[in-house]
Amino acid sequence: MKKKRYLKKLVIGILIIMVLFKLITFLDLSNILGSETKTDPLVLNNEYMDIEDIVSKNAIVIDKTTGQIIMGKNYNKKIHPASMTKVMTAIVGIENVSNLNKRTKITQDIIDYCITNGLSVSGFKPGDNPKIIDLLYGILLESGGEASITLARYVSGTEQEFVNLMNQKARELGMKNTHFSNSTGITDIENYSTVEDIGILFKYALGNRQFKKVVESKEYEVRGINGLFTKRTINNNLFF
Repeated sequence: MKKKRYLKKLVIGILIIMVLFKLITFLDLSNILGSETKTDPLVLNNEYMDIEDIVSKNAIVIDKTTGQIIMGKNYNKKIHPASMTKVMTAIVGIENVSNLNKRTKITQDIIDYCITNGLSVSGFKPGDNPKIIDLLYGILLESGGEASITLARYVSGTEQEFVNLMNQKARELGMKNTHFSNSTGITDIENYSTVEDIGILFKYALGNRQFKKVVESKEYEVRGINGLFTKRTINNNLFF
């Protein structure tokens, strides 16, 4: 629960103002995840928005069309990305698995690791045999640590080898102040990013049809060998 509360704070405090819809309106994530609605241009001035009104210590406002930084606060300062790390985990998984309906296995050591380190989980049990697509829903809807590590091992054999792919992707995207050391976002001095880089990542990920479909979902059911698991998103009101 602690991890989920931190994720909620991070999403509200940083990502809501990460990308601008069309010109200079705040990000309403439904505008990006779903169909865009026509709105009148909003003039950016203190009548509507002041960067100092943002509670987060780190914030950025970006023109979605041009990529221009309109305003920001400590946006190049290194932060612990926490569960935002899983955005990279998911997109790397999507791009490196040709058949998302292939199954893999949840192992006891992964569950034990998540429990020991207080990671949020998505409800898989040792012995479950979810599809890769199931893992993606577990990662993005429930911030599942066990789903993240299982996906990493499926793709690369070990989590560390998968992390190498994550860092390679970060370089390709121009995330100059980002480095990953794990697939779950567990706090580590070598797992860091900035709100500017997170903005780059999130904008890229939302351009992927499969990623977009997953994060749009309100509910998803996973059928494993131990029964039926229902995954629910964090309330979409988080993004308003």
